[in-house]
Amino acid sequence: MKLRWERAGVVTMTARVEEVAQLAAAARLASRALAGGDPDGPEARPAAGLARILADFDRASGGLARSAPPAEAGMFNAGSRALQRRFGTEPLADRIAERFGTDRVSPGDRAFIERADMVFLATADAQGRPDCSYKGGDPGFVRVVDDATLAFPSYDGNGMYLSWGNALENPEIGLLFIDFERGHRLRCNGSVTIDGEDPLLAEYPEAQFIVRVHVREVFPNCPRYIHRYRLVERSTCVPHRGRPTPVPDWKKDDWAADVLPAVGSQSPEGGAPTCAP
Repeated sequence: MKLRWERAGVVTMTARVEEVAQLAAAARLASRALAGGDPDGPEARPAAGLARILADFDRASGGLARSAPPAEAGMFNAGSRALQRRFGTEPLADRIAERFGTDRVSPGDRAFIERADMVFLATADAQGRPDCSYKGGDPGFVRVVDDATLAFPSYDGNGMYLSWGNALENPEIGLLFIDFERGHRLRCNGSVTIDGEDPLLAEYPEAQFIVRVHVREVFPNCPRYIHRYRLVERSTCVPHRGRPTPVPDWKKDDWAADVLPAVGSQSPEGGAPTCAP
């Protein structure tokens, strides 16, 4: 809800329909409280004024609800549709969604996902403020549990938990898989859960919990702007069973040493190998 001063005695209010309804409900409670007094008393005039305002609110909110455009179904929202119509791509967008969009992971998608050694993900908090993150591991660290579920580990990081903190408030997530060598990419959108007792936890050494993505949309992306790269070296920091996990150099710096968690952390002492940033 936004209020803007127009001139003396006039303020313009911009509000969503549901906000108008909430405001009207609060005003109705106040009106009933005022009306409970003496009908000839000093509170009678405010009560009558509130009744008129409430009637205006009811008419306005009813009209807004009737005139509101229907919600877009499927992959596209009203903003997407507006831009598609502006640039003449609505038929193309519908054809792509019809031909390539699905809510299931195909065998080809599965093979692509399970050879990936990285994924980019987008989350947002309860206020809709976004965060984008990179997650990496050995090829296959993202597992296709079934044709509607992905799972992967959360390893030790910088301790901020921005992505998974968002997931606890807002489970919506977007994943982007890119193969920079072959020039292929795949999007996967859905909802996420995190579980520190997931049965898959034992299969990922040093994982803190397992992230499961319940798939809503899977579709390929146009590869024309993918720059081609070659793998030089896989990260030595990915935990493996039977070998010590390197400690990142930044965790050995003075500014961080005294605030590292004591339980379950990799101590810089003890001969652990180094993992450069």
